[in-house]
Amino acid sequence: MAGRNLFLGTQGMTIRDVEDDILKGGRFLAFHWCVSIILLSYSRQNSPRYFKSWQSPASEAWGNSLMTMMLGWWSPHGVIYSILCFWRNACGGTDVTSEIMMQLVGPARTESILKEAIKRPLDLSQKILIGFVILVPLMVISLLVNALTSH
Repeated sequence: MAGRNLFLGTQGMTIRDVEDDILKGGRFLAFHWCVSIILLSYSRQNSPRYFKSWQSPASEAWGNSLMTMMLGWWSPHGVIYSILCFWRNACGGTDVTSEIMMQLVGPARTESILKEAIKRPLDLSQKILIGFVILVPLMVISLLVNALTSH
């Protein structure tokens, strides 16, 4: 893999380096975004990127979530897609490590590596995003209920 730049985040790494780092919590992750234009909504995920065991994926999660916050709500389906994007990003994105490693080293080796690998913990920034995803809809509902019951 070194020198071939197959995946963003693996520059200068060999397949063995990636395997060793996956054991420590490194993962291939994809983050989600949504854009709405009038009645059309597009919900997609970015190309997978490798996050080393010591790297935080929070900036990727926040970046996609902020884009979704500005551009995703503008259609009926966009509201639903946006909430799903926020939740997926807050929970660490979509882990595609298994699928990518199967292509690189085969199913048996992938299973062996992932069986020994530690689970990647969420960092503080991702926990804050989860709180945001939960609290904002609750605040909106609270404001709506308050406005409807005050008349």
